[in-house]
Amino acid sequence: MAFATLESKEKLQMRVEKATRQRLRGKSEPEIQKELEKVSATLKAGPRTYEEYESASYEIKSYWEFAMSAAVDKVLQAHQDEQKKAAAKIKNGVERMWKGESSTDESEQAWKTAEKFMELYPQVRPTDTATGAAFRKYLRANNLDPRELSLWETALSVLAATNQPEIFLSPKAAGVGPEEELGGYQLRSYPNLHLLLRRAPDEATRKFRGAYKPELSADNFKKEYLPETGAPYYIQARIKRAADTLVSWHPDFVITDDNIELIVRWINENKLQYDMNGFEAAYQTLSKSGNLERRAGAIVHGGEMTMTNFEPRAHGAPALPDKASLAAKIRNLSSTDLLKFYQDNPGARAAVDAM
Repeated sequence: MAFATLESKEKLQMRVEKATRQRLRGKSEPEIQKELEKVSATLKAGPRTYEEYESASYEIKSYWEFAMSAAVDKVLQAHQDEQKKAAAKIKNGVERMWKGESSTDESEQAWKTAEKFMELYPQVRPTDTATGAAFRKYLRANNLDPRELSLWETALSVLAATNQPEIFLSPKAAGVGPEEELGGYQLRSYPNLHLLLRRAPDEATRKFRGAYKPELSADNFKKEYLPETGAPYYIQARIKRAADTLVSWHPDFVITDDNIELIVRWINENKLQYDMNGFEAAYQTLSKSGNLERRAGAIVHGGEMTMTNFEPRAHGAPALPDKASLAAKIRNLSSTDLLKFYQDNPGARAAVDAM
């Protein structure tokens, strides 16, 4: 058993040396040997502090945990004890603060955190004494540190989700709705409650949201607040798709800036959507009035025959079936049908053999 332990320790030492050499790749051999001596001394000394253990490489940790487990346990236990002492100190300090025994610095830190919280969450208004009392009551009952911003955020989520919320929030102040104030059941059942529980967007976004007026039509809103931005990208993409489709439906239609502008203006004036229904209606009306530029000779009528001259387009070779679709196709074929399939499709046998 002792021989096996010695062999295992040697293997772990070899792993440490190998990892060290890889880390020092490109260095001279004397430099590598010097570093290996330092690493060997570190291995023998073992971990003296938690920071030393935590910062060590995986290979060194593995050696310590195998060969010096008692030293590792001692370091980890000391670190755990320190954490418990720190947590108890914070807890006692928070209890002392809520008893009214906080120092001037502690009180100042708590006030600064509360101000930062209300800056990030304008829906929580500083003049609302009922809401402020509800926050203090929750933080004190749960012995939470008022100097921690995350705990104020936790309190907001909990207080807003109770059956009868004691806090009042302002969707208008956060830029998520027109309501000046919501509380009680109205707050708990508010459709945009998830937005009220988030940090407010930046000032520019809040200003843009606040500018929206439901009584304005979409066109007037665009003219008043988006004078220089042009159509949004998704509208431009929709217009392009509709124009491309219109060409396939009506080969005499020519995509030009003037034609598109005429159609878009007609759709806008007639309160239609920027889709194929709107484009088709605009085309029918504007082509009859002669306002659209059209391609001559695209449609030729002769007696009872109508011939459409489509513009040449490169469609490319048809896509070959992938392996999955080919396998599915031949899976249920009988031997006779499979033989016929190979005869009708010369390249199929090679494709099947390649799967």
